[in-house]
Amino acid sequence: MAEPYGSDLRYGWSTVRGYSLQGAQFLDGMRLPFNTYAVPQVEPWGLERLEVLRGPASVLYGQIPPGGMLNMISRRPTDVATRELQLQTGSFGRLQGAFDLGGKLDQDGRFLYRFTGLARDSDTQSDEVRDRRLFLAPSLTWRISPDTSLTLLSYWQRDDSGVQQFLPPRGTLWSNPYGTVPINRFVGEKGANNFDRDQWGIGYAFAHRFDDRFAFRQNLRYSRLDIDLNVVRGMGLQADQRTLNRVAVAIRDHADAFTLDNQGEARFSTGPVSHTVLAGLDYRRAFADYGFGRGTASSLDLFNPVYGGAFTLPTSYNMARTFTTQDQVGLYLQDQLRFDRWTLTLSGRHDWVETDTDNRLTDRRTRQSDRAASGRVGLNYLFDFGLAPYVSWSQSFQPQIGTDAAGSPFRPTRGEQWEIGLRYQPPGLNAAVSLAAFDGTLTNVLTTDPVNTMFQVQTGEARVRGIEIEGSASLGMGLSALASYSYTDSEVTRTTVAANLGKRLTLTPEHSASLWLDYTFPEGPLAGLSIAGGARYFSGAYGDAANTLEVPTNTLFDAAIRYELGRFAPALEGARLAVNAANLGDKRVVTCANTSDCFFAARRTVLATLSYRW
Repeated sequence: MAEPYGSDLRYGWSTVRGYSLQGAQFLDGMRLPFNTYAVPQVEPWGLERLEVLRGPASVLYGQIPPGGMLNMISRRPTDVATRELQLQTGSFGRLQGAFDLGGKLDQDGRFLYRFTGLARDSDTQSDEVRDRRLFLAPSLTWRISPDTSLTLLSYWQRDDSGVQQFLPPRGTLWSNPYGTVPINRFVGEKGANNFDRDQWGIGYAFAHRFDDRFAFRQNLRYSRLDIDLNVVRGMGLQADQRTLNRVAVAIRDHADAFTLDNQGEARFSTGPVSHTVLAGLDYRRAFADYGFGRGTASSLDLFNPVYGGAFTLPTSYNMARTFTTQDQVGLYLQDQLRFDRWTLTLSGRHDWVETDTDNRLTDRRTRQSDRAASGRVGLNYLFDFGLAPYVSWSQSFQPQIGTDAAGSPFRPTRGEQWEIGLRYQPPGLNAAVSLAAFDGTLTNVLTTDPVNTMFQVQTGEARVRGIEIEGSASLGMGLSALASYSYTDSEVTRTTVAANLGKRLTLTPEHSASLWLDYTFPEGPLAGLSIAGGARYFSGAYGDAANTLEVPTNTLFDAAIRYELGRFAPALEGARLAVNAANLGDKRVVTCANTSDCFFAARRTVLATLSYRW
């Protein structure tokens, strides 16, 4: 589900198979720093592609939630020269410029470079909330020999933006006797509405091939992420249904991590069976320094706001102040065995995780020591006509930071999933279809302590089952199509809160679907012109664990048009003009996280982009 918390500039919220991908974001195969509010958001312009791995993936990647993971692949140096400039403008006064340069540094191509960058300044759909970003990502490849290469990768990103508006259900999701809250309604104060994020990373990817059988790869990165947030935010309506309670909040969250992943690969045969063996050792040392403070703020008339009310930002982190250090070591082994048309994948991993948390408000240290083994088994068969049925079983493992009311540290959550499916790629056609059915269970879920509601206990369990269908095809004569559908049946199967038992997971629609059609005129006076359009559908979901706050079903329409300007004038060869529109009908979409916090999803956004490649 996209935008489960509305149009939030701070984070790229998304869920897969009922679970959030927050904390499961990887860049070039290595986990990015993550903490409560220190959540990374890497600029898409600096990425080559996105890889979404559905289901438990702890065997190769360690601490992963059961829904899956997102792996972002950075743009890297290539032999082919890359030169592109881009200018963009559109809704909410958006101004953006970007560049992507790369190629050979010497005639022999032993040294390659890539340098991408972006700058943006824009307003947003909420009054007084801005969107500013600077992004730079230089990289360099040294081809030491035909069998050995070293690529240095780095990025730096600065975000200066505001905070999404926390609104009540009355007037947004539900009716209110005083009317409807406008989408652009700002409920904070100008002097307290900033979200600053600095993130950077530097590392390398080393690869060496010994011969046709053996290869070694090593990936290393040090990353840092700093968040500073000061905001006056809404905290629910008073009984008169128009006076909004507010609170002043200050948050400082810092996270950094050193990550090292060593991989050895061997290819060999034992009789008629060929093997591809991957063995690895990864290490990660992470730090998190978190502070949360709360101050006072005057109330606000939601329907006739008068700003300039009194507020006091906290001068100390009086609600939470913690420092966490975590060391993780993982050993993994995978063997992919091929016999005739059969492929069997066997994977195993063992993790050792040590976590120390210092509570600087209570002057108490909590130490957690977690050990876990996880595995995966997959089997598929490839037919001559392009059909590949498969079955798999996999596990996930994710340590939990914190303690219960007695001071005992929480155990890691454990996930298990069965999946069967079909993949079909017709020979000679540029088309692919996949069908998957899955059944997964997550144990050791944190739920509210029924004796002391200020704490949590680990007696929860959730089950998610579903079906996913995806397809893509080039239909000929310039027409291509993308389509997907998923059915997700989620259920809380064990909890200490009786009202939540048997209910669906929050912000998890049962049905979602999308369709996108793209047509390029192949010839004639309109040659070079492309038009595209599609729709996104999400069935109703719940914003609270008791399933009393239902977000309605929504269908949104998108469209795009682009033109290769070189078809009009040869002197403009390499230039392209594109216009993209999301939520074309400007539909009002509301999501809610609880009974006091609701958000507006992105309204109609139209962006025009002029790009030039040479």
